Amino acid sequence: MRDPEHWPRSVYFSHSIMATAYGVTAIVGYYFQGNDVPAYLPAGLPKGPGKVIVNLLVAYHVLVAYVINNVPLMLMFKRRFLRGKETPLSQHFLLAVGILWCAWLLTNLIPFFEDMVSIIGALCGSPIMLGLPPLFYYSALKKKGRTMSRFDMIMCFILFFFLFPFTFFAGMISAFKSLLENWQQNGPPFTCRK
Repeated sequence: MRDPEHWPRSVYFSHSIMATAYGVTAIVGYYFQGNDVPAYLPAGLPKGPGKVIVNLLVAYHVLVAYVINNVPLMLMFKRRFLRGKETPLSQHFLLAVGILWCAWLLTNLIPFFEDMVSIIGALCGSPIMLGLPPLFYYSALKKKGRTMSRFDMIMCFILFFFLFPFTFFAGMISAFKSLLENWQQNGPPFTCRK
């Protein structure tokens, strides 16, 4: 999107693709597995080489996502807390190990995949998909001195004041309730059960 006037068209187009992709995935999964679809979709695959390949691809995806997300995070910490380009290798290494340790701690505090996905989805997905687009659109129009059409105003109002808070708070409550239930059933974090 090079022209800011294409913003509404881009939002409608991207949301239509996302809704279609999620809808097809949910319908196909429910058709083949019913209510037994696991939160971690590859767990529903039959044992064999296909499942091994899918899990290796998921592991690769997680590794790449970790690197993609942590390089900018590392650079931000480096600029803010260290001396920028002149950072000694030892400090850079300690910062990288610190970020890695925080990631390890988080994954062990929330060892249940579906709970982690639910918390991340409620915490990040809801604002990114439902809260920020109407806010950015409104801000861009205000900056240009233009008014929003009635339809866009209604849609932005519904997204920002109803869907965003509902999905954020309902998602967080549900995710943490599930996490607490899993901790009660399987033991608290860092507990080894036989």
